[in-house]
Amino acid sequence: MPWSFVFVYPIIFASLVIVVYVNGSYLHLGINMKVINYLAAAALSFGVATMAKAETVEHFKGESAESLEEAVTHFKRYNDRLETLLKKESMSAEDVTKIHELTYTLENALAKINEELDKLAATLEEVHLASEKYDADAVRDHGEAYMEVIKTISKMGDSKS
Repeated sequence: MPWSFVFVYPIIFASLVIVVYVNGSYLHLGINMKVINYLAAAALSFGVATMAKAETVEHFKGESAESLEEAVTHFKRYNDRLETLLKKESMSAEDVTKIHELTYTLENALAKINEELDKLAATLEEVHLASEKYDADAVRDHGEAYMEVIKTISKMGDSKS
């Protein structure tokens, strides 16, 4: 939540109450001074409570994934860590911070995996097109390249990483 909102919201609310009071409108609405004081106190309390919750979030770089193999390794390892933390009956602030940190590496791994899956789709299309032309050599070449990537991706579910 932006700091401007933390400070502006109670000020706007208190200003509305003051404007209503200055114009004498509160008398027409049947609001007495006690109600206005309670409303102003509530507005200021909301601002203080909001300010207390608005902590600075630290951002992390996360581990990079330069290859598909590295991305799959990070993906498996960090998802295992995430699962362990999520299984806890009660998460501490430290657990949530750990989850926050590891999501950066997971995002990097997923970005690399998605990049490689786009390439894989193009490779599979090459297999498809070569098969339509009955070009056995091209089918074999593109097919082997396709299978190499598939073998790496299939390791994402292995428990031996």
